Amino acid sequence: MSDETKNDNQTAANSPRKQIAASHAGMSRAWPRLLALQPADQPLAVVVLLMMALGFGGWYLWQATTSPGLVELDRTEPSTSKLVVNVNTAEAAELMLLPEIGKTTAARIVEERLANGPFRHAAEFGLRIKGIGPKTLPKVTPYLEGWTVEPQKK
Repeated sequence: MSDETKNDNQTAANSPRKQIAASHAGMSRAWPRLLALQPADQPLAVVVLLMMALGFGGWYLWQATTSPGLVELDRTEPSTSKLVVNVNTAEAAELMLLPEIGKTTAARIVEERLANGPFRHAAEFGLRIKGIGPKTLPKVTPYLEGWTVEPQKK
């Protein structure tokens, strides 16, 4: 070999890439030694693991004994809710939740209210809205509120 070839080989061996690769190789061999417990550390590790197991076991026992248990659905009182819509402030989507009220009738209610003011009582509501007649009005009025005048009792 010539002297130039030997110098190129030595330069390549001393290049930063080679040095980094060599240091990484040495570090990869050191990891198993770092992760292994030394004989002096093993009793401490056993104590820590036992304390963790006892802590978890105590917590689990506490949770099992202090929980209120299952809810008896058969013995609970049924809850009821009633749909009530304010006829003078409701939007079309809210009005469509009512029985016998569809998209078109809900839009008519909103348009009529905006054009001619709030509804004073249920009878006026039935007269002003096309599509709400004597059959539909009794089905809808239990769900409506917000009248500006209370109906007169007979």
